[in-house]
Amino acid sequence: MACIGVFIGQCGVTIGLQILSSNPPSLTCYDGTQHAIFIDTEIKVIRRVPKQLLRSNNTFSDFPGCGGCFAKGLASAESFIDKIMDNIRVEIERSDCCMGFMLIHSLCGGTGSGYGSRITQEIKSLYPEMFVVNVAVLPFRTGRTLFRVITYCLQLINCSSILI
Repeated sequence: MACIGVFIGQCGVTIGLQILSSNPPSLTCYDGTQHAIFIDTEIKVIRRVPKQLLRSNNTFSDFPGCGGCFAKGLASAESFIDKIMDNIRVEIERSDCCMGFMLIHSLCGGTGSGYGSRITQEIKSLYPEMFVVNVAVLPFRTGRTLFRVITYCLQLINCSSILI
């Protein structure tokens, strides 16, 4: 039984790399690659993902930056959601029996919160019978900017309306 890991934003990618370093059987495909997709707007974060772990097109980093803004991340995700969902569909087809998804992202920051919300919404719409474990990481501190607090609140409101 397989699970598809979707790691979004710098926080999600960093945690995802730690998880995959232990080679969990539920995320490992028959050919040794991982059922995982990494998404971030910064190429420097995606470059840390070892290429031998993934299929080559399961990393996304050619998006415009979100600047730590939930609304910008959510709007930006609209133009890339089809490409991301195509890769998720391919990963489902590669697994012998997909039970669900594990999404890891931050509540603060534009990519983690905005893209995380939009991808969660699309997964729940297309695959309502599958489990979705949505791990949303809280920041250690609220931050120096008002954007971070607003982003945090918007993300919580959006995720609660999707998952209920």
